[in-house]
Amino acid sequence: MTHHALVGSKLRVKGAAYAPAGSRITVQRVVRHRWRTVAHTRTGARGRFATAFRARSLGRMRVRVLGPNGAVRKMKATIYRKAGASWYGPGFYGHRTACGGTLSAGKIGVANKTLPCGTKVRLRYRGHTVTAPVIDRGPYVGGRDYDLTPATKNRLHFGSTGTVWSSK
Repeated sequence: MTHHALVGSKLRVKGAAYAPAGSRITVQRVVRHRWRTVAHTRTGARGRFATAFRARSLGRMRVRVLGPNGAVRKMKATIYRKAGASWYGPGFYGHRTACGGTLSAGKIGVANKTLPCGTKVRLRYRGHTVTAPVIDRGPYVGGRDYDLTPATKNRLHFGSTGTVWSSK
Protein backbone atom coordinates (compact mmCIF):
# COMPACT_ATOMS: atom_id res chain seq x y z
CA MET A 1 0.00 0.00 0.00
CA THR A 2 1.34 3.46 -0.88
CA HIS A 3 0.61 6.52 1.23
CA HIS A 4 0.78 10.12 0.03
CA ALA A 5 1.50 13.21 2.17
CA LEU A 6 2.74 16.77 1.90
CA VAL A 7 6.16 17.61 3.29
CA GLY A 8 5.85 18.84 6.87
CA SER A 9 2.56 17.04 7.47
CA LYS A 10 2.03 13.94 9.55
CA LEU A 11 2.07 10.53 7.93
CA ARG A 12 -0.38 8.29 9.78
CA VAL A 13 0.36 4.63 10.41
CA LYS A 14 -2.27 2.29 11.86
CA GLY A 15 -3.09 -1.38 11.94
CA ALA A 16 -3.29 -4.43 14.16
CA ALA A 17 -0.63 -6.66 15.66
CA TYR A 18 -1.24 -10.13 16.98
CA ALA A 19 -0.09 -9.06 20.42
CA PRO A 20 -1.69 -8.36 23.79
CA ALA A 21 -2.83 -4.85 24.72
CA GLY A 22 0.05 -2.63 25.83
CA SER A 23 2.66 -4.25 23.56
CA ARG A 24 5.29 -1.87 22.15
CA ILE A 25 5.07 -0.95 18.45
CA THR A 26 7.98 0.74 16.63
CA VAL A 27 7.72 2.57 13.29
CA GLN A 28 10.91 2.82 11.20
CA ARG A 29 11.87 4.29 7.83
CA VAL A 30 14.96 3.93 5.68
CA VAL A 31 17.43 6.83 6.02
CA ARG A 32 20.77 6.52 4.17
CA HIS A 33 20.28 2.76 3.62
CA ARG A 34 19.58 2.05 7.30
CA TRP A 35 16.35 1.62 9.25
CA ARG A 36 15.77 4.54 11.66
CA THR A 37 13.04 4.71 14.31
CA VAL A 38 10.60 7.58 13.72
CA ALA A 39 7.73 6.76 16.13
CA HIS A 40 6.64 4.49 18.99
CA THR A 41 3.23 3.52 20.31
CA ARG A 42 1.50 0.74 22.24
CA THR A 43 -1.24 -1.62 21.16
CA GLY A 44 -4.73 -1.10 22.44
CA ALA A 45 -7.65 -3.48 22.68
CA ARG A 46 -7.45 -6.40 20.24
CA GLY A 47 -3.87 -5.44 19.27
CA ARG A 48 -4.83 -2.29 17.34
CA PHE A 49 -2.44 0.65 17.11
CA ALA A 50 -2.23 4.10 15.52
CA THR A 51 0.57 6.66 15.43
CA ALA A 52 2.04 9.30 13.14
CA PHE A 53 5.36 10.91 12.29
CA ARG A 54 6.24 14.11 10.48
CA ALA A 55 7.37 13.75 6.85
CA ARG A 56 10.37 16.08 6.56
CA SER A 57 11.85 15.35 3.12
CA LEU A 58 10.53 15.00 -0.45
CA GLY A 59 10.47 11.76 -2.40
CA ARG A 60 9.66 8.12 -1.78
CA MET A 61 10.33 6.24 1.43
CA ARG A 62 10.01 2.74 2.78
CA VAL A 63 8.36 2.33 6.18
CA ARG A 64 7.96 -0.72 8.40
CA VAL A 65 6.09 -1.37 11.62
CA LEU A 66 7.68 -3.69 14.17
CA GLY A 67 5.71 -5.42 16.90
CA PRO A 68 6.85 -7.70 19.69
CA ASN A 69 6.99 -10.63 17.24
CA GLY A 70 8.84 -8.84 14.41
CA ALA A 71 7.51 -7.07 11.31
CA VAL A 72 3.79 -6.37 11.36
CA ARG A 73 3.47 -4.29 8.21
CA LYS A 74 5.53 -2.72 5.43
CA MET A 75 4.48 0.21 3.27
CA LYS A 76 5.76 2.82 0.88
CA ALA A 77 5.07 6.53 1.09
CA THR A 78 5.60 9.42 -1.29
CA ILE A 79 6.15 12.88 0.16
CA TYR A 80 5.21 15.83 -2.04
CA ARG A 81 5.29 19.64 -2.09
CA LYS A 82 2.69 21.93 -3.64
CA ALA A 83 3.62 23.24 -7.09
CA GLY A 84 1.89 25.52 -9.58
CA ALA A 85 1.17 23.94 -12.95
CA SER A 86 -0.35 24.63 -16.35
CA TRP A 87 -0.29 22.74 -19.63
CA TYR A 88 0.95 23.30 -23.16
CA GLY A 89 1.03 21.45 -26.39
CA PRO A 90 -1.24 21.84 -29.43
CA GLY A 91 0.73 24.70 -31.01
CA PHE A 92 4.01 22.86 -30.38
CA TYR A 93 3.22 19.37 -31.74
CA GLY A 94 5.99 18.19 -34.04
CA HIS A 95 8.52 20.70 -32.70
CA ARG A 96 11.74 19.77 -30.90
CA THR A 97 11.80 20.11 -27.13
CA ALA A 98 14.72 21.64 -25.25
CA CYS A 99 15.75 18.15 -24.12
CA GLY A 100 15.99 16.80 -27.66
CA GLY A 101 12.68 15.01 -28.20
CA THR A 102 9.70 15.81 -30.38
CA LEU A 103 6.45 16.88 -28.73
CA SER A 104 3.33 14.91 -29.60
CA ALA A 105 -0.16 14.60 -28.13
CA GLY A 106 0.61 11.24 -26.52
CA LYS A 107 3.97 12.16 -24.98
CA ILE A 108 4.10 11.91 -21.17
CA GLY A 109 6.34 14.64 -19.77
CA VAL A 110 6.69 18.00 -18.06
CA ALA A 111 8.55 21.22 -18.70
CA ASN A 112 10.60 22.65 -15.83
CA LYS A 113 13.18 25.43 -15.79
CA THR A 114 15.67 23.97 -13.29
CA LEU A 115 15.48 20.16 -13.14
CA PRO A 116 17.86 18.30 -15.47
CA CYS A 117 16.41 16.73 -18.61
CA GLY A 118 15.17 13.19 -17.97
CA THR A 119 14.56 13.71 -14.24
CA LYS A 120 11.53 11.66 -13.17
CA VAL A 121 8.91 13.72 -11.34
CA ARG A 122 5.97 12.11 -9.57
CA LEU A 123 2.88 14.33 -9.76
CA ARG A 124 -0.41 13.90 -7.89
CA TYR A 125 -3.70 15.68 -8.44
CA ARG A 126 -7.02 14.79 -6.78
CA GLY A 127 -6.17 11.12 -6.27
CA HIS A 128 -4.47 10.58 -9.65
CA THR A 129 -0.72 10.00 -9.85
CA VAL A 130 1.67 9.97 -12.80
CA THR A 131 5.47 9.75 -13.05
CA ALA A 132 6.75 11.91 -15.91
CA PRO A 133 10.24 12.85 -17.13
CA VAL A 134 11.38 16.44 -17.64
CA ILE A 135 11.34 16.80 -21.45
CA ASP A 136 11.37 20.58 -21.96
CA ARG A 137 12.11 23.98 -20.41
CA GLY A 138 9.42 26.24 -19.01
CA PRO A 139 6.94 27.42 -17.87
CA TYR A 140 7.57 31.07 -18.55
CA VAL A 141 4.70 32.38 -16.44
CA GLY A 142 5.33 33.54 -12.87
CA GLY A 143 4.22 31.29 -10.03
CA ARG A 144 4.25 28.06 -12.03
CA ASP A 145 6.75 25.22 -11.61
CA TYR A 146 5.55 22.84 -14.32
CA ASP A 147 4.01 22.82 -17.77
CA LEU A 148 2.30 19.48 -18.41
CA THR A 149 2.03 17.82 -21.80
CA PRO A 150 -1.54 16.97 -22.87
CA ALA A 151 -1.04 13.25 -22.10
CA THR A 152 0.21 14.05 -18.58
CA LYS A 153 -2.65 16.52 -18.07
CA ASN A 154 -5.21 13.89 -19.13
CA ARG A 155 -3.78 11.14 -16.90
CA LEU A 156 -3.98 13.48 -13.91
CA HIS A 157 -7.48 14.71 -14.85
CA PHE A 158 -6.00 18.21 -14.50
CA GLY A 159 -7.73 21.39 -15.70
CA SER A 160 -5.87 24.21 -17.39
CA THR A 161 -4.02 25.74 -14.41
CA GLY A 162 -3.81 24.90 -10.74
CA THR A 163 -1.79 23.29 -8.00
CA VAL A 164 -0.40 19.76 -8.15
CA TRP A 165 1.67 17.83 -5.64
CA SER A 166 5.25 17.25 -6.82
CA SER A 167 7.90 14.83 -5.52
CA LYS A 168 10.75 17.16 -6.63
